[in-house]
Amino acid sequence: MVEAYHVEHDHICLDPNARNARHTYVVPSEDKKTWRVQQMLVDPEEDNDWVAEFEVDLAQSRALGEPFLRLRRIGSLV
Repeated sequence: MVEAYHVEHDHICLDPNARNARHTYVVPSEDKKTWRVQQMLVDPEEDNDWVAEFEVDLAQSRALGEPFLRLRRIGSLV
């Protein structure tokens, strides 16, 4: 997964701009049991054409007292 990213981009930025909330999208499921979270992977060229997608289990998160998430995919937006 990440190897394909590096074919197109030198590295993933981790600076304050990359961590800005505008690069994170949260979509609650219809049953309100999970959230789909999409985190933009900010690259040096600012193409921002790759994302990491997670599913957050809200019940598990409450039980653990911390976010419980599963990585669903890392891939291109296209």
